[in-house]
Amino acid sequence: MALLFTRWIREAAPPELRYAPSEENVKLVMAVPLLLRSYIPNVLTRNGHLASLFGYIKLPSWRHRCDRELVPLSDGGTVSVEWFPCRPADGVPVILMLPGINNDAAFPYVQHVMRLVLAEGLGTPAAVNWRGLGGLPLSAAGGATPKGYCG
Repeated sequence: MALLFTRWIREAAPPELRYAPSEENVKLVMAVPLLLRSYIPNVLTRNGHLASLFGYIKLPSWRHRCDRELVPLSDGGTVSVEWFPCRPADGVPVILMLPGINNDAAFPYVQHVMRLVLAEGLGTPAAVNWRGLGGLPLSAAGGATPKGYCG
């Protein structure tokens, strides 16, 4: 068991970043030191399917919402932006999370990433609640049939 653990730790390395090496891109990468750190995945999540399941199960449900901004759409629908912990001051970068299909800002993985973004000082985290999710109505203007964000 100790040998497996030692091998697992030795395999830790910074992620391989692929980008055009322009001056602007290099500055962006250097501005986010988290990208240059070694990545050690959880030993139970070497498989992508297990990683998805384990990540959802192990994360505590922690719902914190300071400010919800409703964004009306041209077709009469509404989405919202959940600011965590609150809206940023001018000039502060915003890291916007776009949860997957049928997920909203209250999902544990979204809350977890927003806390990490805040803890790392990368900017003000926010997440989108798509229409019909996160307590938003699924609506459209003029009696049209409402549609989800994926069409």
